[in-house]
Amino acid sequence: MTILASLSLDVSHWGLLTVAAIALGLVVVLVVYTSGLRDQERSPVARAVLLALRLAAIGVVLFSLAHPTWVRQLVTEHRPVVAVVLDTSGSMAQPTDPSRKESPTRYDVARGVLTSDVLPKLRATHEVRLFNVDGSALDEAKLPVKPEGTQSPIARTLLRIDQQMQGQPLSGVVLLSDGAETLDVAGSSPLERMSVAVSPIQIVPTTTQPASPDLLIAGVTANRRALVGNTVKVSADLVASGAPEGTAVPLSIMDGDKVVARTTVAFKPGQPTTRAELEFVPRRAGEFTFSVQLGAAPGERDLSNNRATFPLTVRAKALTVLYIDGVLRWEGKFVRQTLSSDPDVNVVSSIRTTGSTDRGSTGLLLAEQLEKIDVVVLGDIEVTHFSQREIEALREWVTQRGGGLVLTGGYKSFGAEGIGRSDLRTILPVEFSAAANPQIEQPFNLQLTDAGKQSPIFHLSGDRAKDAGFYQSLPPLDGCSRVAGVKPGAQVLATNAQVRGADGAGLPVMVVQEIGAGRSMVFAVDTTWKWRMVVGGFTGDDSFYRRFWGQLVRWMATGQEEATLQRVSVSTDHARYALGQKVRVRVELHPQQAGKDIKPGTKRSAIEPAPVSALLVSAKAIDESGAQADVTLTESPSAAGGVRVFEGSVTANTPGRMDLMVLAEPPSPTTQNAAPGATSGAESRLVSVTIERSDSESIDPRPNPRFLQMVARATTGKVYEPGQVGELCASLPRNGATTRTVSGVALGYHPALGALLLSLLCAEWIIRRSRKLA
Repeated sequence: MTILASLSLDVSHWGLLTVAAIALGLVVVLVVYTSGLRDQERSPVARAVLLALRLAAIGVVLFSLAHPTWVRQLVTEHRPVVAVVLDTSGSMAQPTDPSRKESPTRYDVARGVLTSDVLPKLRATHEVRLFNVDGSALDEAKLPVKPEGTQSPIARTLLRIDQQMQGQPLSGVVLLSDGAETLDVAGSSPLERMSVAVSPIQIVPTTTQPASPDLLIAGVTANRRALVGNTVKVSADLVASGAPEGTAVPLSIMDGDKVVARTTVAFKPGQPTTRAELEFVPRRAGEFTFSVQLGAAPGERDLSNNRATFPLTVRAKALTVLYIDGVLRWEGKFVRQTLSSDPDVNVVSSIRTTGSTDRGSTGLLLAEQLEKIDVVVLGDIEVTHFSQREIEALREWVTQRGGGLVLTGGYKSFGAEGIGRSDLRTILPVEFSAAANPQIEQPFNLQLTDAGKQSPIFHLSGDRAKDAGFYQSLPPLDGCSRVAGVKPGAQVLATNAQVRGADGAGLPVMVVQEIGAGRSMVFAVDTTWKWRMVVGGFTGDDSFYRRFWGQLVRWMATGQEEATLQRVSVSTDHARYALGQKVRVRVELHPQQAGKDIKPGTKRSAIEPAPVSALLVSAKAIDESGAQADVTLTESPSAAGGVRVFEGSVTANTPGRMDLMVLAEPPSPTTQNAAPGATSGAESRLVSVTIERSDSESIDPRPNPRFLQMVARATTGKVYEPGQVGELCASLPRNGATTRTVSGVALGYHPALGALLLSLLCAEWIIRRSRKLA
């Protein structure tokens, strides 16, 4: 601490006239006290004394007018601060070497390093603040004898300490821990916000504690769609760590509280991973969330990863596709085979057997037949194959009944007697070429437009750019049929970039349009079979081909890749709860499909088969072990807009994971007379929450050096061994902080100045009187 003092004067308010007046006054005083007194024959000593007294009095007055202030500064130097965090969590009670009977605990080692090495060396250059694993201050003289914490919120504590010490000269944070973090096990990315580096001291350098037994479901593979009464296959990838060899546990598929499939899984010695296959048959239609429940291994304590869920859309009836072709060809063969292999699609096909010039009637496109059809695919065939009555019935079926019509490319379908020469051209999305032979023979790669990349027809991986690149990388198609233009309101999904269309861009080869209640498509190619033959033949995987045509007919029939009713939403007020806390559940039933406009007269009755006002809602709480409890829901009478709102609560009695399963279904669900592709309106939704557990430290007490490395890397710090404390201290910045306390005393009106001025004037007056001067 240093004290500095100084006298400051302020003459900034003095103007030129003030200075001139002061100078003139001094001149007058000098003249009077020198020449005036000399003329009166006064002695030089008397003249000098009187002049000095008068000048001193004037000086006191001028000093007072200059606003004198006595300034005092107190300068304090603060030492740099280091925060030291001692891990006092339960995992620190584990022995450092379980193989030794008298091995000290991790906490004993950490406390010994702290008191004998860290604190003495740090205090030589820094001020130390000591905290426990929860961020509370610790007294060095009253360190806990043993660790008592139930969790290790290391990342959260470090962030809290950094925030609390803002404004102080914090040089760094030293962490003595085993790294067994329980709240931020996924990583330490939030620590990148810290203002100083964290230097962990690794108490236990290697993993010496055996892991607790743990079984987990690594992944579930299942059908995304199924039909009532059809078999659904489910594959579960399972992993066992720390479990006894030969462990066998049950594996079940749950539909709410009902077991729909069960098997026993045995983990073979030396093989910690296995795959289990299960099958079940859905008996009701709707949108459901199924659970896969894995049993517990002996001694397993963490069951939060023993359950996984998967969604499943169950339809009452399959889509029916009518495929009509004018000639036997590879395209028709592979498209029919692919659609026939789809369990959700029934294919009815017809190949012309009469001559190409024969006009007749197939009888397939009459109104009574089309009532059973969802999508009509026309291959390479002339319009003369159909009667005018069939043409009119097909037009009305699309525009009034919501059917889907697909026209594929070909010499005949786009030729002089092609479909574009009939009344069907009014419901198709393109203008047809007037050329006698509009076929383009040049091979090309399909290129998706922006609309095509967003269309569910071309979705494979969920990555639009990746999917578009995949389709462009497929074997070239052998040409296409030229169209003259695209009608207003139609969407181009794919083009032939090697040929220019009427607008100068790539020639459209896949175009779709909403027509009345239905939709139509022109897919002006007829060699997609090469994708199946070449790619499937070389790789053995033709799943993309099946998915492409499956998604195409589904979208044409319903406008969706799969049913997405999503009328039921479930939410909770928090994601994490303390043991004993109330978990509040909110369920909303929405009367319409979000973002979808359903046209009057549409055939797509699958979209909302049952009004939400008729749905019955129930909820269950499922803990980690699979035990279930009913959740009472009460409907709110204040909901508006046709939305039904239910609220309920359940007590978090069991620590760990809790799943809340909500089921909304009609009073008597039936699928007997459902429309093609329809669901019964039943839906189930699941939401998971976490109940904080007091035994989280003992579930897996192994040290985690990797977490300490992540903490150091995120904060630009470094991990040290207990013997490197000196190196750690030398690496910490030693720049402290300086504070200045300034105080001032105004002397302009100080009584001492008044007394001095009075004394000078009185002394001059006394001398004058004694010398008999005027």
